[in-house]
Amino acid sequence: MATFSEILARERKKKGLSKAELARRLNIPYTTYQNYENGREPKIDVIKQISDELSICPSVFFDLDNEDFLFDHNYYPVQHDELKDILLYDSGKFFDMKENFDKEHEKFGNYEIKIYTLFDEFYTLLKAFRKLFFVSVDQSQFEQLRNDAYLLINRSLQDAQYQYQKVVYESQFMNEETINQYKANNPNYKKDIIYKVLFTNKELDLDFEDDQSIDTMYRVALKKYYNK
Repeated sequence: MATFSEILARERKKKGLSKAELARRLNIPYTTYQNYENGREPKIDVIKQISDELSICPSVFFDLDNEDFLFDHNYYPVQHDELKDILLYDSGKFFDMKENFDKEHEKFGNYEIKIYTLFDEFYTLLKAFRKLFFVSVDQSQFEQLRNDAYLLINRSLQDAQYQYQKVVYESQFMNEETINQYKANNPNYKKDIIYKVLFTNKELDLDFEDDQSIDTMYRVALKKYYNK
């Protein structure tokens, strides 16, 4: 299980920075920075400053041995579901999903640092409150609670990031040229989607009279899927 100091040293070296150079960029004394790599953990606002300078998320420092989390999900499929992509594209549902994901993703970093900061503020408030009744706070017990909370928060944030990565991955298939190619590969795609969305009985044999009937049923299927 990596410590904060070990993670900091690792990330600094990845950027090709010396201790002195990073201390200069952070506008702090060299000895102060050296203490961070020797075991002293800075306050959350300093962690945010370091994260910004190293171009990483603050959660990296609290994710102890899970830095490849996104790639452990084994999400990316070898074979893509062309029919589902056509359905997502023609119904417009994918683009609404991606727009919402994009908006939330912009807030991601702010949410992250806010959660950590609020937790530290809670600890300060708790100590002040208990002091009124001459009751001390068990420092080691609270630190364990805080670390557990950090890990839980970090996992939740990474799950959110992973979901965003899925949408980004899917988006490469969501363009007119690719979708038209999928449709060419699946000449009966409208009928297949009508069965998929509107009818649960796979043995049902519908006799579509003409293309207009198919188009009408297809629009109904798209609307139902979009509103699902």
